[in-house]
Amino acid sequence: MKRNAFITFEGIDGSGKTTQMELLKQKMLTYNIPNLFIRDPGTTAIGEKIRGLLLAPESGEMSLTAEVFLYAAARSQMVYEVINPALEQNIIVVCDRFIHSTLAYQGYGSGYDLETINFINREAMGSIWPDLTFIMDIEVEESFHRCLQKELNGNSKDRIEQRNFEFYNKVRKGYLALAKEDEKNVVVLPSGITVEEAHQKIWRKINERLDLGL
Repeated sequence: MKRNAFITFEGIDGSGKTTQMELLKQKMLTYNIPNLFIRDPGTTAIGEKIRGLLLAPESGEMSLTAEVFLYAAARSQMVYEVINPALEQNIIVVCDRFIHSTLAYQGYGSGYDLETINFINREAMGSIWPDLTFIMDIEVEESFHRCLQKELNGNSKDRIEQRNFEFYNKVRKGYLALAKEDEKNVVVLPSGITVEEAHQKIWRKINERLDLGL
């Protein structure tokens, strides 16, 4: 049994990441598996301040290079302050977004060079890389519909969420391309399956990869 692991959840807005992470957390609690659920960017005091800068609509047209470096800076602090210490204590760390988000959003979505993103983030993250990544796939039309429902319920869009259909279509295709490049470690959960089916697939993959025997 592998006693620790770094697991990430990815996907465009409204894809169901939050729901699946909550179900996974409850499952881990049921089996008394030490866990830590975090978000990127954020989690640390420094990371949350950077998150505010990145997502605030008033930040306006931030340069793409600034975006990439700010995400990497928040990530670096989280690796140093939270992820590495938790893994050393044999805790399974589950993160809402990580490096694949930058590759998909700033890389495929906005056109920043993928090799440069990888280089910057390798410097920021050191040896840390997700053991498993789950991509919640969803049609862009459905994503926009769900985000509209959130708006109607009083939740305003952040700076990234305000981007157009073409951008999000590129991001989605980017996620699928990243999954194809690393089929062993990146798992796509298609939108056509139910919440429970997705949860079961996620749990089976984690159980198998970590040899939990559950």
